[in-house]
Amino acid sequence: MPTPHLLLRTLVPIVAFALVACAGDGLQSPEPPPPEEVATPGINLLPDEGEPVTCSPGSYEDGGVCFLAPIGYYVNISGATFPFPCPLAKTTSGHGSTSVSQCIVVAPPGSFVSPDTHLITPCPAGQYQPFAGDSECFFAPQGSYVPGTGATGYLQCPSGKFSSSFGASSCTPAPAGYIVSFPGATFPVACAAGTYQPNEGMTSCLPSPAGSFVPVTGAQQATPCSAGSYQQFLGQESCLAAPAGYHVPGTGATLPIQCAAGTYQPLTGKSECLPAPIGSYVAGLGATEATPCPAGATTTATGATSSAQCVTTFAFTGFFAPVDNAPALNVAKAGSAIPVKFSLGGNQGLNVMAEGYPTVQAIACDASATLDVLEETVTAGKSSLSYDATTDRYTYVWKSDKSWTLSCRRLTVRLTDGTTKTADFMFK
Repeated sequence: MPTPHLLLRTLVPIVAFALVACAGDGLQSPEPPPPEEVATPGINLLPDEGEPVTCSPGSYEDGGVCFLAPIGYYVNISGATFPFPCPLAKTTSGHGSTSVSQCIVVAPPGSFVSPDTHLITPCPAGQYQPFAGDSECFFAPQGSYVPGTGATGYLQCPSGKFSSSFGASSCTPAPAGYIVSFPGATFPVACAAGTYQPNEGMTSCLPSPAGSFVPVTGAQQATPCSAGSYQQFLGQESCLAAPAGYHVPGTGATLPIQCAAGTYQPLTGKSECLPAPIGSYVAGLGATEATPCPAGATTTATGATSSAQCVTTFAFTGFFAPVDNAPALNVAKAGSAIPVKFSLGGNQGLNVMAEGYPTVQAIACDASATLDVLEETVTAGKSSLSYDATTDRYTYVWKSDKSWTLSCRRLTVRLTDGTTKTADFMFK
């Protein structure tokens, strides 16, 4: 505390300025007003004879002038050149005290007598004093605080807040990701793995919801399970990989989904199931593998769900003349009807082509390809399919378009056994 010298210039007699501090009101004694210069009985400060000045008890001399003993001091002798301080933690009720016995005023609870100024001073915020007559205040201990001045005690930090230092005037809210679950805390506690807290000043952590996880301590939020994983319980540190035969297509899942019929999944932690490949099928749910069709049979598409979808594979041996097989490039006249001949190892009926086939698409003409001019064309108004039991051959009469002149095309034949056959043509 600062130590001002209360040098109150005054000539005596001096009417003492009484400063009364009522015990229990916790108020600091005000500073005394500037003194008035008066004469002291029996002492002439400026004697005609030039005799030296002698200050009476209760005052002291400085530079030929008598000063009244300030509050907290006394002068019990004549001719003093300085005042005497009151004992520690005591002060006087006014100026001009003449005896140590007048040092009787004590600081009430919530205040102290400054050893520097000898004035009664309220305890500052962060400090307290439960007793009267002390020369100092106590710092609020850790885990507590004193919000204002003149306190006689301290307050515990409430739940949700803490104080790690001495002499705090306020408590600190627990930061997000941390909590304080009891009053009087000196530090916050991090939320455990599996829990989180997005707000500050909280008393408990939140468990991670189903479909999410919290892998670390002190988390402010939970993380959704990624695609391919799930979590059905609260407060978990990790998610579970979807088992084989299951999948999890999105994030935040609480349960895996069984692979549907026609699909399967041999691996764990996957976001989708695989369709049964051509030549196999998956009849039930949650399959980890596809079942192959019987020998000599196949399916016409992926994702078959039954063995009934397995069909016998045709004994296709290639196209017969006049069409040459790839990589040859067959040369024909645009607009002509081309007989495309092939065998399937017997009469398989006329429904041997898959729906929507044959198809034709434009391709780049390969200058390095072997050219084969068609030796045979037929007359036809439209494309058609027939079977000759004598030769055991199918003939598909393909009617080309006149607009295909000077271009190359690929004919694609897909059979009902799922196999695909192609032949390339150059039109002139």
